[in-house]
Amino acid sequence: MQVKLREVVHSSKQIVYGVIVPSEIAMFFQGCFFSIERSGNAIILTSGTSLIPTKEQIKNYKFD
Repeated sequence: MQVKLREVVHSSKQIVYGVIVPSEIAMFFQGCFFSIERSGNAIILTSGTSLIPTKEQIKNYKFD
């Protein structure tokens, strides 16, 4: 699947860009963090999760 890098917020001081993640994928990765690297003409997004969950995340966790 291809997605386009988009300008998601624009103000006179700062332009912010983002990538749209389809909801059927994003619902499994809420709270996920990304590191961003440049490799030649490519952008590499490496995903991971925070190692320290919040109290709210622990309380709302649903065991399978």
